[in-house]
Amino acid sequence: MAAYQPLHQHSQKPSSRYGSVSLGLRTVLAWLLSALLGLALLHLLRCSHCGARERAMVSPLLQYITSTYSQVSTMYGCDYSEGQWVRAPGHARRYNGTECNVKGSENCIRNGRPDTGYLDWRWQPSAAGCHLPSFDAAWFLAAVRGKHVAFLGDSMARNQAESLVCLLGASFPYRMVYQDPEPGTRKFWRWAFPSHNVTVSVYWAPFLARATGKSENYSEPYSSVYLDALAERWSADADTMDVAVVSTGH
Repeated sequence: MAAYQPLHQHSQKPSSRYGSVSLGLRTVLAWLLSALLGLALLHLLRCSHCGARERAMVSPLLQYITSTYSQVSTMYGCDYSEGQWVRAPGHARRYNGTECNVKGSENCIRNGRPDTGYLDWRWQPSAAGCHLPSFDAAWFLAAVRGKHVAFLGDSMARNQAESLVCLLGASFPYRMVYQDPEPGTRKFWRWAFPSHNVTVSVYWAPFLARATGKSENYSEPYSSVYLDALAERWSADADTMDVAVVSTGH
């Protein structure tokens, strides 16, 4: 596997000559909640003071979000983070778990779990009238065409990235373009979906800030966290990220 290279050369974002771009974190979006069973937070890095070119780049994603959920959120003000899991036979069986690129020690079916009932659940928001549409891989990839979707955090972030890749990979071809060379770890992985020029990455950063010790090596007794510095790997690629899923403290 090729050595790790930051994504700057692949970025579709406009250069600095178009003016400074102020990026903020947007609240979790429901369509990704329906795709990732454990998803906690989705933040969209977006322009708050953008020119026409920058707005054109993010408009497909925003249009997808608006068109999909405005009909159910206008009247009821849906809060998709409040709800419960309900039985829905067949609802979550959207890919073959034995063929998906999931960490071997965490692949229940491949490791011989006899029952599959744990797959038959869906998330139902509490508010009346709120409904999560089924995840659509084609719509999702069209919405993030040419963009970099990054997962930052701990093992929750890794699980979310793997789940998204499995969901998308059931309908579209993909390939792994980077794998952490350290055996048995999945700290820094990257996948590409060439049909839509989409990149999905996972960055191991349990504190988001720079940390040494146990966070890097579980044999160490404790972690040292440096609150005045960001973790190097994800911060080096921050300006290439169009969508960032942040999960910490799992």
